Amino acid sequence: MATDARRKRVVAPPPEPLVEEEDGVEKSPLMQRIEKRAEGAIAEFKDWLRFVWDGEADCEGLRRVGQCFSPTRAGNKEKHETELLEREMRVESGVLPLVKAMEEAVSVAESASRDLDAHTERTRTLATEALSRAQIAEKLLGKALVHLSELQEAYSSMEAGRSKAQQARQAMEERLKDAQANEKLYNEALAGKDEEVERLRRELEDMTKAREMADERASKFERCWEEEMRQRRSLQETVFALQGNIRILCRIKPPCSGNARKCIAASSMTGEVELENASADGRMQLSKFEFSYALDEKASQTDVYKTVSPLVGAFCDGADACVFAYGQTGSGKTHTMQGDLASEGQRGVFARALDDIFLHASTREAGGIPAYTVTVTMLEVYNDTVRDLLAPASASLLDVKMGGSRVRVPGATELAVGDAEQAMRALEEGKRRRATASTGMNADSSRSHMVLSVRLSGKSNNVLHLVDLAGSERVQRSGAEGTQLCEAQHINRSLSALGDVVAALQRQERHIPYRNSKLTSLLQEGLRPGSKVMMLVCVAPESCSARESLSTLGFAQRAQAVMLGSPDGKK
Repeated sequence: MATDARRKRVVAPPPEPLVEEEDGVEKSPLMQRIEKRAEGAIAEFKDWLRFVWDGEADCEGLRRVGQCFSPTRAGNKEKHETELLEREMRVESGVLPLVKAMEEAVSVAESASRDLDAHTERTRTLATEALSRAQIAEKLLGKALVHLSELQEAYSSMEAGRSKAQQARQAMEERLKDAQANEKLYNEALAGKDEEVERLRRELEDMTKAREMADERASKFERCWEEEMRQRRSLQETVFALQGNIRILCRIKPPCSGNARKCIAASSMTGEVELENASADGRMQLSKFEFSYALDEKASQTDVYKTVSPLVGAFCDGADACVFAYGQTGSGKTHTMQGDLASEGQRGVFARALDDIFLHASTREAGGIPAYTVTVTMLEVYNDTVRDLLAPASASLLDVKMGGSRVRVPGATELAVGDAEQAMRALEEGKRRRATASTGMNADSSRSHMVLSVRLSGKSNNVLHLVDLAGSERVQRSGAEGTQLCEAQHINRSLSALGDVVAALQRQERHIPYRNSKLTSLLQEGLRPGSKVMMLVCVAPESCSARESLSTLGFAQRAQAVMLGSPDGKK
């Protein structure tokens, strides 16, 4: 039985050696105590095992010796087995607590290892967070250093500015001292001038009072004169509105030479024009004419447009209108109608009328009145053919047709303009394409009739013709030949057709020969009943032009007698 009990005992396997922790992490005191306790238990367990194995070997040797040589081996064997059994029980009773202690130690070690792993993981997490924060702090430190550098530069700039300001202040203080010193000198110099200043002040007061009295008398006279002229103009406008007469403005061109003898004079107050010319028998005679308006050679472009502006206003209110310049070549027609577009004071009727039209349009819009659309057409009548000045030079010739009550020119460029500036660009373009040449009477003679037509589209559909006619000329005097001779013949022929239209209107004939020329066909809308017409008669003041001036003034006098009447045919 002892042998069976010995065979059934449980021998614990030798423990595995402890493994040091990874990553070179230092062991905690708890772990060190656990390892020492485990190592002591293992050493004690090894001693017990060695004792057991050694004792068992001795018992086996004794049993073999007793069986061979001792006569009492049976009794000794039982005794010996009893001792062995007791020893085994003692060994087992000593080993079991050790095994239990080792199991507890291993459990504690595993728990400590888990705690250590968790602690290590937390330590790593905290270390990572600390590293991230350190990196952020490093970036913030870099930005702070850059900002500090900028602040240092700004401070340096402020210091430099402060230094300059101090220098400027010192300079200003020095100048102030100089000014104070000069003021003191001036005060000393002026101290003795008080009496003279007082005398001059009294004289100035007397002169001011005298001037005020003179201004008051002049103003009173001017108001009386203006009231008289206003009443006269008002009555004249009433007569024109009732009769529909063609209004005439006679403008005398400044003489080309200061030494040239003048043969013509005009009165702007009365509208009278006097012309001195030689009769057929050689004697000098004085011819007098009276027109709506007359301007001498001192009149400006602004003075001319003041007489035209009421007609432009009537056009903006819905009436058809026509303004044309008539006179011999070199009498200033193109300057009156076109002028110098680059100079504000020298602009002619074309530019000023366009400005007025768009000003009137903006006033209508501000007052809530529907605006109208403005379109412009620029044509020239050259050798009785019609050409488009807003189209390329290679464009085909055009024809004039009558559609209903309106004149149409199929194929002509009708340019819609939104403001005066755009209209001026179109005017410049057409002006460059107009036919001109040099003659014996004019270095830059217009060889065609230029017609600028402005049409308003909206509630009304009316048109304003602004016409710069080519000048009539005597071929013997202008020296025209070849192409210029042909041009002069066509110019005189078309002006003669215009004269026929005026004569027919004067005689109130039923048939008006508008179709005798392209010029009168184009101007038909502006020369019919209900239209507002103004003729700007331009004459040269030199005696050598007296014959042409007389013819021009005679034509203007006949035109002034025309009564266009109202659109319904009433005179």
